[in-house]
Amino acid sequence: MQNNFYYDQICEYNTQSQDRKEIMMEDEQKSPYDSHVFVCTNDRDGVRKSCADGNSQQTRALLKEEVNKRGWKGRVRVSQCGCMGLCAKGPNVMIYPQQSWFPAVNNEDVDDIIIKLENMLEK
Repeated sequence: MQNNFYYDQICEYNTQSQDRKEIMMEDEQKSPYDSHVFVCTNDRDGVRKSCADGNSQQTRALLKEEVNKRGWKGRVRVSQCGCMGLCAKGPNVMIYPQQSWFPAVNNEDVDDIIIKLENMLEK
């Protein structure tokens, strides 16, 4: 029932923002994932280069499919994200907490990224 207390307190944040912040900081937890794979899908609609120009949405879907095939659901999370500030080198994939960055990714790189991820998970 502690969670109900927590959420009740958060709902009052408009009038008690300092209390809300203290409760949130006390509830900080370790990530539930061994690895979190972020695939930039930022799209600038052709105004200038962006990760979406390189079909990053499909790359994300393929990575997610491979993670599920290997039974890593719950250990590895694949998420889309906005701009990482590295668009000129995109599409970009980053893995945390391992701090691995894969620039200029395309669908053909998915197998290699999965192999690297597998090695990370074994450590």
